[in-house]
Amino acid sequence: MPGRCSRKLSPDLIVLDEDHHARRKGIGVTKDKGPNKLLGLMQGLRQRAKGLVLLTATPMQVDPVEVWDLLALLGLPPSWTEDAFVRFFELASHPNPTNDDLDWIARLFRASEAAYGEISLEAAGRWAGGLGELARKKVLKALRSGAKTDLKQLDAERRRAAVRLAVASTPVAKLVSRHTRELLRSYYRAGKISTRIAIVTCAMSSSR
Repeated sequence: MPGRCSRKLSPDLIVLDEDHHARRKGIGVTKDKGPNKLLGLMQGLRQRAKGLVLLTATPMQVDPVEVWDLLALLGLPPSWTEDAFVRFFELASHPNPTNDDLDWIARLFRASEAAYGEISLEAAGRWAGGLGELARKKVLKALRSGAKTDLKQLDAERRRAAVRLAVASTPVAKLVSRHTRELLRSYYRAGKISTRIAIVTCAMSSSR
């Protein structure tokens, strides 16, 4: 049983492959039935293990909360609750959030920076949609200040940049590393891994 196992084990590192099988029962239905056995086991073990690595190609199957459940195993800032996680990405998907919504997004941005470190001005340039250095500084200042007036003074372009910077600082961005086949091939070419990555080819034939 998950409870008995978790009380006995205190591993240095846990590596869970196909971690999307650790999920809630009845996800997507009206009544949440709680974690399945694997998710319950991992919830019991996460405080005992010194390190945890989760591996999956399909972190979300039915509902965004499935991603939150997995990230919660790794540890999240207190402000990033289940409801806040889902609401953040709903609001961030809007092209022009209201002043109140942008202020709420900025609060979670500040929680992320407090937990994972501040985003640098240089890194902000990759997400700010071509804004110059002074504009990026203004956007970051508005996100960090906690003053609604600073956010209200941003024009439409800078508001969109503020949302992109907030998304780039979420726990998803900070805790998830996406390794595509092309990325793995670049690792191989750079000598970082020694195993070749398979290339899928398709052969077509026809008969008359």
